[in-house]
Amino acid sequence: MNNITISNVDNHIKYLLQEQSKKHGCSLKEEAKKNLRLALTQNNAHS
Repeated sequence: MNNITISNVDNHIKYLLQEQSKKHGCSLKEEAKKNLRLALTQNNAHS
């Protein structure tokens, strides 16, 4: 598995991601991966 770094994330986006991770009981990293996976797979389904 590869790593990526995302710099200069908007403060509000980071806040929302942190809130989601707390709600789902997972780390910020896991929540970010889940959101990316969901966004990309939903986007591919509509292409």
